[in-house]
Amino acid sequence: MVRSIFLLSLVSTSVFADVLESLDFGTIVVASNDRVSTLKLPTNSAMSSTNDIHIMERGHPARLFFEALPANTLISFSSSNMNYELKGSVASFSINQLLFKPTVQTNAYGEIELVIGAILQTSGDGAIYSDGEYQGSVSIELSY
Repeated sequence: MVRSIFLLSLVSTSVFADVLESLDFGTIVVASNDRVSTLKLPTNSAMSSTNDIHIMERGHPARLFFEALPANTLISFSSSNMNYELKGSVASFSINQLLFKPTVQTNAYGEIELVIGAILQTSGDGAIYSDGEYQGSVSIELSY
């Protein structure tokens, strides 16, 4: 079984965010890596998988809480790099897409919560995914 966790980092100089929950794909089994398999973890936590990934324990999307932003302002979020890796001892997973709302409106106090899901993919090259935790990090940019 494989447990995969993704840590999130933010690119910003004047904004503060609390990570309420890190992106966690849960516990999965990769029965075979002879073809590319995917695991989709959307922002509503309705996980699904294709081909040879089997979900043993459900994960959850990341939840970030931002404060000290301008009140009642539309905030834009983006991620410029889509080649993120979750590294293990032999094989690595890749993230080919982060899933989040591209714009969110702050409240009267300048606060918002951003929920981030992702699509995880195996290499499909026959490498064996050994038991253990696979970790990596992603960057999210915000602008307003």
